[in-house]
Amino acid sequence: MKGKGTKDRGMKGNSYGQRMPGACRPDSAVPGSGTPHAAMPELRTPHDVVISKMTDIQAPIEVVFDVITDFQLFVELEEGVKSVTILSDNGAGAGTDGGTGVGTRSRWVLEDQSTGAEWTLEEEVIAYDRPRSYAYVGYAGGKDYSGVHTLTENGEGSTRHQFSEAFYFNIDRSVYEEVVSGMMHNVKKEAQRRAAGNKLQQR
Repeated sequence: MKGKGTKDRGMKGNSYGQRMPGACRPDSAVPGSGTPHAAMPELRTPHDVVISKMTDIQAPIEVVFDVITDFQLFVELEEGVKSVTILSDNGAGAGTDGGTGVGTRSRWVLEDQSTGAEWTLEEEVIAYDRPRSYAYVGYAGGKDYSGVHTLTENGEGSTRHQFSEAFYFNIDRSVYEEVVSGMMHNVKKEAQRRAAGNKLQQR
């Protein structure tokens, strides 16, 4: 679930706020990977709301990662997403849209599931470690947010998908919980569909 409005790009330097214990640290690297890694979104104040979900998916980790980095697919994966436009694809790493690494920016047109209002915002990938995780920040004119997708292999082609999103403004938690749960379910469904298709092609 996303914030509201578009944040002034000139404020980017202040967008991350205070880093608190357990926060997302885009400048911390996974040993030996050479790329940033984040397990939890950062927090600005003790009042920030974090919604976390986890699911196990019967699909290889690479397949799941391709689904969650196909940003334009979120029109189908997440309720309320009307359109997604890739603004820059010069980030490091390969994705279904030609590159979804650090620095990739996208514009999202959304419908608020509480009010029905429509707004536009921008997201930027701030950490990327294919196929294990990526983190992003949403610039939304005072209603900013950040999130992290983390994947781990369970063995035998199964993948655990953990997702957390932090909101730096007041939200209707029940509405946002429902939207995030729906997104997680749809990611699982799509990844398993792709994995099943890959198996058929290999026969």
